[in-house]
Amino acid sequence: MLWMKIVEGISMILTPMPVLSAMLFLLAVMTILLGILAEILVRTYFESQGRHAYHVRGTINMGEKI
Repeated sequence: MLWMKIVEGISMILTPMPVLSAMLFLLAVMTILLGILAEILVRTYFESQGRHAYHVRGTINMGEKI
């Protein structure tokens, strides 16, 4: 895009890159927010059930049992 702007003199508005970059930025923000929302929902679910999100069946070479 910089090559087209500097060397060829084509305006960036004439290319689909501004729209594409804006869409990809919004997609990234939505993905991050969806991940945060999923984390909150999973934590709320397990805490309301009084359970842990995982269960360690056993340990190997961890020293004394706590």
